[in-house]
Amino acid sequence: MITSARESYTIKEGDTLVLQCIVKRTPTTTGTVDEDGRQCIRQVPGNIHLQRDAAHRGHPEGAGRSLLLQADNGVGVAAIKSIRVDVQYLDTPVLTVHQTISDVRGSYYQEKTVFLRCTVNSNPPARFIWKRGSMLIEQSKDNGVDIYEPLYTQGETKVLKLKNLRPKDFADYTCQVSVRNVCNIEDKSVTFRLTNTT
Repeated sequence: MITSARESYTIKEGDTLVLQCIVKRTPTTTGTVDEDGRQCIRQVPGNIHLQRDAAHRGHPEGAGRSLLLQADNGVGVAAIKSIRVDVQYLDTPVLTVHQTISDVRGSYYQEKTVFLRCTVNSNPPARFIWKRGSMLIEQSKDNGVDIYEPLYTQGETKVLKLKNLRPKDFADYTCQVSVRNVCNIEDKSVTFRLTNTT
């Protein structure tokens, strides 16, 4: 029989999680720990001890880990225990910029639209906040902007669309991302200065 204090653990990236599973056995037991199907430790006989450094997330699509602990004494059915480890993290966001220019009424007037695209990888999913200078940008209060999530993107992405640039649109823009202080992870941000020569 394998005993463990908990079925799942949540830790912050960079922290170390030590799991100790007690194996009760007769006769001597061979113990293994499999991490997502890959054997990572073996001890004969005694306790199975796994030290997990969470700095390596391993999965680009998420941070969940399944640890399978198995004890087998060669007699009867092996004892198996599954433990879930969830690594919480927030990367630094990446901001990219592109623009479009369209002619209106022939060549007498041009409209310039700028797209600020902010992407981040995190667990849990991040909340995005856009700022112009120190002021929060709210789509409902400014008809010159759109904030949306594009389709078919990798990671979490929010786009700030500045429609038909106005003088006040030439400013510093900050994309701030947050996982709401889970595991004491602080917010991160990236800033871009938009000028009339950008």
